[in-house]
Amino acid sequence: MKTGLNNDIKERGKELVFWKTIKVYYLLAGSVTFLFFFSLFSNPQPAGAQSSNWMANNVLAFLRNAPWKIGHLTGYRSFTLGHVGYDSDIYYGFLDKEYPDFTFTAGPSFQWFVPLKKLIIFDTFQQVQGDFYAENAKERTLNFRTRSQFHFLHKKFYGKTALSYDNMRRRFSPELILNIRQESLTWEGLMLWQFSRT
Repeated sequence: MKTGLNNDIKERGKELVFWKTIKVYYLLAGSVTFLFFFSLFSNPQPAGAQSSNWMANNVLAFLRNAPWKIGHLTGYRSFTLGHVGYDSDIYYGFLDKEYPDFTFTAGPSFQWFVPLKKLIIFDTFQQVQGDFYAENAKERTLNFRTRSQFHFLHKKFYGKTALSYDNMRRRFSPELILNIRQESLTWEGLMLWQFSRT
């Protein structure tokens, strides 16, 4: 009896965690979608800055050419639609029965830049990507990616530190029909010293 009760509690706990996770993903998707449509109707203005080494110039070009400006905040937004098609069997023939379906991936992404000091720039990137299946609802999912980084610019020096978080669901392998959710948190840094005089 105790074992049955414990199993029942574990299953209810798993179900509760599952629904909490789904609510978080829908909240993230809603927030990113709101930012996307808000940026569509915001007043676009160019931004500008100045430095000289080649990596710093790339960052400054992104900042300068960003089509959207809200105060000191400048940014880019896009909407991606991909992997559109019909599959005669989404499980590649590894099950006894075939599961045909129409599927596509879609979602918005944003990249925002904020100059904090004359030559220190913060930028953040967010992307929500949905995998959509017309018939097989259990294969539908939302994937989320975010990256935040600081750029340190100087005439001969460029430095960057970045923190990235990915929350993606993927199939373990074609043979094993098991979907796993992979979370990764990554910190990275980069330093460049330009020796040339130009």
